[in-house]
Amino acid sequence: MVKTKHRIASILVVLLLVMGLPLSANAANIQGGQPTIAVNSTEIVFAGHTWVVVADRGSAFGINTGTTDSNSVTLLLKNGDGGFSGYSSAYFNSSTGTNIYPNYELYQAMQGIYSVIGTTSAMEQRLIDGRLLDEVAVSNPGTYEEMTTQEYVWPLSESEYGAIGSAQAYITSWWLRSPYLGQQNNAYLVDNLGSDAHPVDITKYEVRPALNLNLSSVIFTSDSTGGKPSTPNAGLEQTQAPSSPLKLTVWDE
Repeated sequence: MVKTKHRIASILVVLLLVMGLPLSANAANIQGGQPTIAVNSTEIVFAGHTWVVVADRGSAFGINTGTTDSNSVTLLLKNGDGGFSGYSSAYFNSSTGTNIYPNYELYQAMQGIYSVIGTTSAMEQRLIDGRLLDEVAVSNPGTYEEMTTQEYVWPLSESEYGAIGSAQAYITSWWLRSPYLGQQNNAYLVDNLGSDAHPVDITKYEVRPALNLNLSSVIFTSDSTGGKPSTPNAGLEQTQAPSSPLKLTVWDE
């Protein structure tokens, strides 16, 4: 029901609490408000795709650059998700053959993914926080620079990948956004040996997007089949095992 100023909207966001999430004896009672997050374990189905939380609130990537809110978590597309149709792989930059990121193939793929999310659900798109990207070559190949525009969907940098380590394997090699310092035509990607530099215009590699999802509008977290509480702060009796889907209910202004 749409109210005069606000409506409560239940979006199809699914939290999967997988192995590694600490659970107490009374974990069956799901409290109102934002969900408990286990970095590199908690999974969220957002915009029709499965993502892994790789940074929790207060430590989301880019939180000190741009407008990323302290209630944001950083999501990385899950291994085996399959990616967004039309944007699952790309060259880094075959147009100029340099490791400049803005406006070329990898960048364009990220912009396309953001547009797809908005086309599918404008409400879900509004939950994504923008940020400024560092560790990119903007106008000088082979150097670390910072973009001045807000970006909403983006590849990890080499240092951001280093922060999550090898916990997030992938089915194939995938691009990072960082240029190889001192060289114009190589950028970093992640392969089965970790991060390594590869030519930007020789091979298409996987596009693995990340984004910052703002949880400040979450009123309560409920089991997707257990219904909603009568008040936002009421506890819910979990009806399934901890691996069952949970639903986030948010304010939609």
